[in-house]
Amino acid sequence: MEQGFDTVISLNEQIETLNGTQKGSVTKILHESVLFHTPAETSHSIDEYSFKKARTPWHKSLLQAIAAGALLSFGGLFSLSSAGAIPTTVTNDPGLQKLLYGLTFPAGLCMIVLTGGELFTSNVMYMTMGVMTRRIKFSDLIKSWVISYLGNFIGSLLVAGLLVYAGGLNVATKDPWLSYLIHASNTKVFEATWVNNFVRGIGCNWLVCLAVFMALGAQDTIGKIASIYIPIMIFITVQFEHCVANQFSLPLALMVAPVSTVAIEFDVWMFLWKNLLPVTLGNIIGGGLFVGVFYSYVLS
Repeated sequence: MEQGFDTVISLNEQIETLNGTQKGSVTKILHESVLFHTPAETSHSIDEYSFKKARTPWHKSLLQAIAAGALLSFGGLFSLSSAGAIPTTVTNDPGLQKLLYGLTFPAGLCMIVLTGGELFTSNVMYMTMGVMTRRIKFSDLIKSWVISYLGNFIGSLLVAGLLVYAGGLNVATKDPWLSYLIHASNTKVFEATWVNNFVRGIGCNWLVCLAVFMALGAQDTIGKIASIYIPIMIFITVQFEHCVANQFSLPLALMVAPVSTVAIEFDVWMFLWKNLLPVTLGNIIGGGLFVGVFYSYVLS
């Protein structure tokens, strides 16, 4: 035991004798070994990230947004293919079905964050914080939002129309997946009110942007995945509304409706007006105000 204490004392003495440059190197090594940055450090990183996004050529941003829409759709397809395959739980044990959906959907956002995709809902936070700290202009924010939103929509439609519908996957051709998709889509559009979807959109992107914020603070891949998983699992399980996720699932429901035994209770106009618009506005409030503005202020 005494030998152990002597070793520690010896190491401390050696560190004390280091010159200024060597001490700086030790500090840098210790800093880089930290697994998670502080919220203030993460906030500063987001400011710099927003500046980088604002300077990215629009065509590259659009391609990254298309990829992000596709990746999030893969997560939605994963959830639909698993949770939608056990119809008895919807009536007998609905909590289990929702939990399964929540456990599988986060895979999409994990892929987006780890590959640097342009997701509209997270860009709401990025660009809002950049404007708050005057790192970017308001015009940069609008440009980023428009490009990422349109790109996400294109990517979502590509997966829904080309890979799922044209590919004849089970979720587009067979029960129980087909019936579950139509029932879930009717709930989102026909049964929910405009205000319902707006408020659900706020809750959703509050959690999504918290997930991205925490993932940026994590310095290793496992930490990033864990940071993403918990908030996304919450928003999916409690059934908040995400505009990009709906850009995949609801158009897919409209595509497969003719072959479904369950009647679809909405059309394209109802989808755009009663779901996509209020959910998008709610996502902007949830991510922009409750995360972007809030953390820019409290961490400044």
